[in-house]
Amino acid sequence: MVGRGGFGVVYRAVAPDFETEIALKVIDLQFNNDPELLLAEKRGAAIQQQISRVVSEIARVYEFYETDQHFCVVMEYVRGEDLSKLLDQGHLAERHAVSIGIRLCRILEEGNGGWRRTDVYWSVSDGRGVPALWPRRLRHP
Repeated sequence: MVGRGGFGVVYRAVAPDFETEIALKVIDLQFNNDPELLLAEKRGAAIQQQISRVVSEIARVYEFYETDQHFCVVMEYVRGEDLSKLLDQGHLAERHAVSIGIRLCRILEEGNGGWRRTDVYWSVSDGRGVPALWPRRLRHP
């Protein structure tokens, strides 16, 4: 397990079909049986899948599906640390903060087209911050 949120758990796994590490987000529908939540998760996965084809910083969504008990999103796994954890350790250097802001603006500009509302999360890898659309962490360019 690499993360746990309010609605689900994210696991790191190896997908033979993709021959790579993946992140698997699993939402237990027995405990989270809100139809609006499920619809929002489906929309979010579809939007991320679409945008990741255009914006290289967005982690790829390979597929998403629903079973009787779970909603799952199979996506690219990117190693990183949550920006919130980094900020808990102190302030970011100005240059680092500006770099993150510029990259976020690029993502929003290039990915424009279709989303009404999205939560943007952050990951940091190799000392550089990169924005990520949940549930997937972003790749570095």
